[in-house]
Amino acid sequence: MTNEEMQRKMEFIVEHQAHFAASIQRMDEERVRDRARVARLEESFQTLVALAEVADERLDKFDSITQSLEESVKRLVVLSETTDKRLARLESRNN
Repeated sequence: MTNEEMQRKMEFIVEHQAHFAASIQRMDEERVRDRARVARLEESFQTLVALAEVADERLDKFDSITQSLEESVKRLVVLSETTDKRLARLESRNN
């Protein structure tokens, strides 16, 4: 290998090292710049998790209330049927 070839290979290596160093510098700058954005995303995610937990608790409560209302309506239907039968008996006695 001649001195000229050796010189070209060294220049090639130095040039690529410079490109890599510049790329690493850009990535470091992006990482620093993204810190605040990542922190906001983390905070937003935590807020969403808290909201989801509240929504889940409300749905559980709503399910419980709905079940209670269904039971009350069933009891009212039975009472209404009983009342209708009693009224029918009274009407048949009076006629």
